[in-house]
Amino acid sequence: MKKIALLLITNLTLLFATTLNRDVNGDGLKDKVTYEFKDLHQYPNLNEPTISFKIKTQKQEYRFDTYCVVAPTVTITKGCITIVQVRGGNSGVNIEESYCFDRERNHWFLSEQIEDGETSLIKNPTQRIDYLFQPKFTLKEFLAQCKKGNKKVMDDVRNDYIDYYLKAYPLADGSVISYNNIAYYLQKAGKNREAVYLLKKIVSKFYYRAVAYYNLGDAYWALGKKEKALYAYRYYVTLMRKEGKEKIVPSKILKRTHEKRIASYMGKSEKFLKLEYGDLNRDGIDDAVLVTEKKNGNRPLYLLVGTKKGAYKIYGKNENIVYRAEDGGARGDPFYGITIKNGYFSIEHEGGSREMWTVIITFKYDSKKRKFFLHKEGGSDADTRSSDGFVEVIERKVETVKDFGVVPFEKYNNHMNEEYRLK
Repeated sequence: MKKIALLLITNLTLLFATTLNRDVNGDGLKDKVTYEFKDLHQYPNLNEPTISFKIKTQKQEYRFDTYCVVAPTVTITKGCITIVQVRGGNSGVNIEESYCFDRERNHWFLSEQIEDGETSLIKNPTQRIDYLFQPKFTLKEFLAQCKKGNKKVMDDVRNDYIDYYLKAYPLADGSVISYNNIAYYLQKAGKNREAVYLLKKIVSKFYYRAVAYYNLGDAYWALGKKEKALYAYRYYVTLMRKEGKEKIVPSKILKRTHEKRIASYMGKSEKFLKLEYGDLNRDGIDDAVLVTEKKNGNRPLYLLVGTKKGAYKIYGKNENIVYRAEDGGARGDPFYGITIKNGYFSIEHEGGSREMWTVIITFKYDSKKRKFFLHKEGGSDADTRSSDGFVEVIERKVETVKDFGVVPFEKYNNHMNEEYRLK
């Protein structure tokens, strides 16, 4: 679709503004290209007559100007804009300029200039000639416009628009709420790509900000990127649990992540400790490892296998894998974390006092037997106050099936490592 507005002024110079929808940067998506010829009679503040280009892509907005005496002929192809004009009347010089988009450097540059068939030398053929769009609002005013749902303002928002604000008003404790709210309003207005761009900036600096992960999950979900959405939602739930606020987690998130179903496997008196997701049985579907704590101090570990419908079913439970809180010695609770990777999952512990120890217990899925078995045990010891001032770390022998035999997940008992936990 092409829209052209023509304006005839006193000296018969023809002005025009044109808008086209074309793929100009070669990414396969249509961009909005607007160009306008500006004469000195209409724009007396200009030093010289120009033609101005504004290019809005899916991710960014670019602008550049070039000297132009009379209204030119403009040709737009993929990755290139060609301007042809005649300077000096009927016997004037025919000028042709080609501007190209550098996808690697993400900018426009003058690639070629031809005068009456002779090519002029371009001193720096890759030098950037476009400039970024600079919004007219302060951060506070921009937030107010977003809150009002000002469609004209929000339609203009691209990643470079966001970058401008982040540079003018750096992301900090005093501005993070404003940026989070802007991202929320962008997402509600359907600007999900821009919302994701801003929210990723927020969580990279404020990784503990739960509501940002909530909004990020919504934006990814709206874009159809459900795997990324679920990761954001689950991290949000984890942060809310740490803050003791899991009761106010929205029901839509519990439904989308099946967190409510997972929580139903816990005993009524059990306290949530940790939940990690990953493909345990290598079927391409996320499974989960859940660790809770009973009143008696025992810590059940639940293996939950994901289904194609997105639900979970319990594979098994073992209360003798994760160490109790008092087993860490002077260093406190020894339960360090859960790692899931390529059909393996590991339970990590560390504890001790002056003599620090670590224990990592790894289980593996046997696809033939469709069961989980103990794969290996390893760890280290370290004297943190040695006589020479250096910390000496001694890696213990990694024990495998050759050492302990075949041990199913349900039969494993961590008492075999008690010698380390009493140091």
